[in-house]
Amino acid sequence: MNSYDVLEYTKGQCNAHLLRRVKEMISKTTDAELAAHLAALIKIIKDAISLAEHRADYSESYFAQKARDCQKMLEGWLAFCESYEDDELRKLAKHMNKHLDEWFTFLRIAGVPPTNNHAERQLRPSVVVRKTNGCHKTLAGALKHAVLMSLIVTCEQQNRRFLDLALSLWRERNPGAIPIESLPEVA
Repeated sequence: MNSYDVLEYTKGQCNAHLLRRVKEMISKTTDAELAAHLAALIKIIKDAISLAEHRADYSESYFAQKARDCQKMLEGWLAFCESYEDDELRKLAKHMNKHLDEWFTFLRIAGVPPTNNHAERQLRPSVVVRKTNGCHKTLAGALKHAVLMSLIVTCEQQNRRFLDLALSLWRERNPGAIPIESLPEVA
């Protein structure tokens, strides 16, 4: 069980990771039929992403029908996998079936991206710090680092200077909430 499985919210899987995995499988196989089947999955995913990118061009009902068509195509692709004798394909199909309703969340909910690339880019600085500094020795240290990184990223996203926020918090005896809008913008 993944840690996210216990959370009660709509989840979406990262299609970039799926595409990368499928492309790697294509590069390793010598089976032309398997490669063609995997290429068909890439097309299904790319078509779904393209549909999402053009959501505003379609009526709501037309878009919903096309989204259902994408889901049916994916389910049809997975059904074929059951008859195929390839361990990697079976692992892939098992993983995809486990999260069947999560691959095209971005088609059902406007504004949800098809990949988690943005989130991973936001987390990258924390991961680098954690890996280069030998992780955190205590839970308290990890929590302090998480709060600081959240504040730093929020300031960056809103074009504000984190050092001004840090100084404001440092100078206050009992710091409360400091509206980020009150900080000077980055020049």
